[in-house]
Amino acid sequence: MATSFTKVNATSENHSTITLAHADLKTAQSGAECLYPASITSTNVKWMKIGPNVGSVSFRARYPTGASAAPATKPAIIIVGGWPFGADPGAIELALGQGTAPTDGTFVTERLDAIDSDAAGLELTLDPTNDHRDGTYKYSDYLQFFPTSAIYGDTLGCPYLAVLCKVALSGGTGITTCDLLATFHPR
Repeated sequence: MATSFTKVNATSENHSTITLAHADLKTAQSGAECLYPASITSTNVKWMKIGPNVGSVSFRARYPTGASAAPATKPAIIIVGGWPFGADPGAIELALGQGTAPTDGTFVTERLDAIDSDAAGLELTLDPTNDHRDGTYKYSDYLQFFPTSAIYGDTLGCPYLAVLCKVALSGGTGITTCDLLATFHPR
């Protein structure tokens, strides 16, 4: 199996939903994959179906509590929306559920965080001294982004979303793993 698929449905106006958006920010997708997201074969990338009540999304890194020094290179992500085009949405969901995105023009992708397809990614700042924590993980501050609209974290109505790692995290004492959580907020 290639990429994985998660359904995210915010069913109430009062509740947000948190899910794993990317499983390894220490490994970047290739430049070609960042320009052609349907070609991704990494199981670290999670295509997510967005429920109709979701209006915006925010992201934060999660890493071990044993981390004691910030990374030398911050991870940078890109946020991609996907839309069915001339295809049965059920067929798109079936393909994503099997670990592949259609590459025949029936699944159109677009950067949500930037107008330029090859723009730099959005950097996540990890601060092991001051980041929030629980007994297992530390959590970076939420990444704030304004997509091609002026609304913070706007999903632009896309039914599918994926996050790619454009620049891999490197260094950082005790940062043995680092993944990305997405918090989907209702309209």
